[in-house]
Amino acid sequence: MELKIKVLKVLHGDAIIITFLGNDEKKHNIFIDGGFSSTYARTIKREAERIVDRNEKIDIFVITHIDQDHIGGALRFLKEFGKRGIVDEYWVNWCANLDVSIPDNDWKISYSQGINLRDYLSDIGKLNVEGFHENLEPINLYGARITIFSPEFNDLEYFRKKWSMEEQILKKELISANQSDYHLSIEELSKKTFVEDTRMENKISISFLFEYKDKSILFLADSHPSTIENSLKKRCYSKNNKLKVDLIKLSHHASKFNTNPGLFELVECNSYIISANGRNRHYFPHKETLSRILKNPGRENDQKINFIFNYDNAEIRSIFKESDFSLYNFNCFYPAGDENGYVIEL
Repeated sequence: MELKIKVLKVLHGDAIIITFLGNDEKKHNIFIDGGFSSTYARTIKREAERIVDRNEKIDIFVITHIDQDHIGGALRFLKEFGKRGIVDEYWVNWCANLDVSIPDNDWKISYSQGINLRDYLSDIGKLNVEGFHENLEPINLYGARITIFSPEFNDLEYFRKKWSMEEQILKKELISANQSDYHLSIEELSKKTFVEDTRMENKISISFLFEYKDKSILFLADSHPSTIENSLKKRCYSKNNKLKVDLIKLSHHASKFNTNPGLFELVECNSYIISANGRNRHYFPHKETLSRILKNPGRENDQKINFIFNYDNAEIRSIFKESDFSLYNFNCFYPAGDENGYVIEL
């Protein structure tokens, strides 16, 4: 095994582990988010213990943004493992408590977990000084290459101001899909007009392209598609020069607000990771997102699409009808019954 991606079962959150054989002939590990606090003991904790038992380290722990389904488990990890020195560096975008003001109507959620994360990392001397954004040069890690696609620098600066204000007055507000769309057809959903996510907390997600030898994976966290499109165009990708990747971790648990048709004009991919259990108040994953992929106008008729789910349950299985698979030329892959997520070996 030279490259392995493990997508853990953390309800409708994200917790992903990349393991690869470096050019130093040692195994290296990258953690991406920690899921919910409630899922920590059976997911992130177990994986961290295995790494300790193998006498390995976590080279990078990326906390893409401060929503509880990404940061909750990371906070519990820090309490238990933070001072044990098994993580070389943490990637997180944070803010000091600055004296700034922003419009009242742009408050979205409490930043309390982000504040706790910042303070924990500061206490153990692991708080990064610089922020992570698309203007940074690609990072080389033992033969792997990481290119950050989001956030944009200006969005990150605005987020920091927003964080500062939230640290003084904490409020909560979440976007919801209202109801499941699994009963609607692929044809019907693919014709719906795209409406982009508006939450700044998602927009500043740390998303990146991970390249290892001849393999490449786009990890989109909860990013906004317009941000990713802009980043791709700045790198000279276009309809005639698409970024070709082996896998895409769909943004925001396959939310219909975070994957637009324009993305497929710039990226070519056959396989998509969906990190969501179908049993949540947002009804993630949204069938509308998967329908956009299947009905992408630029898709060749013989191009087989693969959807890789980290859960296997009645809700996930109900997304498609049996006749859909042959009609739209795609497969779905689910974890084995005893697996705590889906493991992809490349």
